[in-house]
Amino acid sequence: MRALAIAVILTLGIALIAAGCASKPPQTVVLPPVNEVQAPPVVKDINMSAFQWGFNPSEIVVNKGEKVRLFITSSDVNHGFNLPEYNIDVHLSPKRTVLVEFTADKAGTFKAYCSVYCGDGHPNMKASIIVKG
Repeated sequence: MRALAIAVILTLGIALIAAGCASKPPQTVVLPPVNEVQAPPVVKDINMSAFQWGFNPSEIVVNKGEKVRLFITSSDVNHGFNLPEYNIDVHLSPKRTVLVEFTADKAGTFKAYCSVYCGDGHPNMKASIIVKG
């Protein structure tokens, strides 16, 4: 009789466990969205010279989002390179190259100019940076 009681209890226990497992709806696992891998920004390297009284090239065209690296060399006297919209103002010593880096994060046409007096033509020493949106 004791064996029968144990068998009944075990059978009921197994039946309850099986019923409990069977009565649960299947669980849905929600995964967070997968972020797309962003390509690294395009880097645009540009060699530029400063001279009395201009910049070469005097017009630079880049795309919005590009990282721009200007390697600027003064070929003659002290000059400056000022690009106010990107908060850039650097001094250019003769025969030295200065690296100017910025991310073109604003679309438009921006004027750069010489910020160090370099002679009579100084007021006309300008360049344009065009950022296409």
